[in-house]
Amino acid sequence: MWFTKKQLQKCNRAHLVSEQTPLPNRMVSNGEYMPVLQSQDQRRVEKRIVELADSSSKRLGMTRRDYLRTSCGMAVAFLAMN
Repeated sequence: MWFTKKQLQKCNRAHLVSEQTPLPNRMVSNGEYMPVLQSQDQRRVEKRIVELADSSSKRLGMTRRDYLRTSCGMAVAFLAMN
């Protein structure tokens, strides 16, 4: 089953999501099913990851994207989830 144009308009493209975190915080689809919308908890965790990464990456002189690619980025993601 493929998505209709109306269904595609409701979906966010995974590669276009502005916040790329080490751990996924929203469902994505491979085109076979409609993904569930992001929950409040998932949104809160994603926001916390970005806040922690912003503050830590500035101290290290890195961009947030580069910081999240390191093991520190994974640790920040776990901390935000906890």
